[in-house]
Amino acid sequence: MNFSLLDRVSLLFSRFFADQIQLQPIHRQLEDVNWRLGQYDGNIRALFPPRITSDMVFSSSVDVLVRDILTNWETAEHSRLSSRLLQILRAAPVFKVVHNFLASVDEIIANVENFIDCLSHVWFTQTAADLLQYPRGPKTCGFQHVFIGERKRTVKGLHSWQRLFILERQGHLITRRIIKRSPDFHLAALSFEWDETPKPYGTIFFGLPMDFEMMLFFVAFMMTKNQPITFMLVGRPVTIETYDLALIENAMSTAFFKY
Repeated sequence: MNFSLLDRVSLLFSRFFADQIQLQPIHRQLEDVNWRLGQYDGNIRALFPPRITSDMVFSSSVDVLVRDILTNWETAEHSRLSSRLLQILRAAPVFKVVHNFLASVDEIIANVENFIDCLSHVWFTQTAADLLQYPRGPKTCGFQHVFIGERKRTVKGLHSWQRLFILERQGHLITRRIIKRSPDFHLAALSFEWDETPKPYGTIFFGLPMDFEMMLFFVAFMMTKNQPITFMLVGRPVTIETYDLALIENAMSTAFFKY
């Protein structure tokens, strides 16, 4: 049987998800999230109930470093944190799995340093937040948009469940409504306010470790940017959209799951 590249990528991430992620305690603990919040009344309640603790959300040594990055990105030096994050990625099991696979497809990134450079360019290339209108304005990057979020007239990006948890516990975020249909995945559509700045609609896959999500989005971006791509994840279709920066080749502007 001949498998397409998409089939092979789906199998790679499915195996890792089933073996390394799906059986982690947090997936059972996330059943306690208020998944029907805002659907039947207008009462304001926490999305994450008190019984879901920070130690559950950030349970591994890697998660502890991720928490530091998600908490301090807006106040600390970006280059230091991005370098630290690349070190985390390089040590993560999913990095080795994905690199070994991609090395069999593309000789250029068979070298680990070339692969790291490629990851860094895709996720951390700095550009003006509004490149066309304000080219000398505040800088941002794909990682900041996807995992930290940006406040303008509305919230842009912010597709990280762990970042959502941090902001809610700090008192900076109110979830207005959330919808989750799948019994198999904690993939949800939601609306929220971050310090009174609204996010009318967004999608988040709760429970995914950041390193897994970054590698999955990276592969989706390298395969098919600026249009949807659908992987099979443990037998279920999961669609991802990624977009590049208009004026910078092979640098990501955003990535998210479709709901």
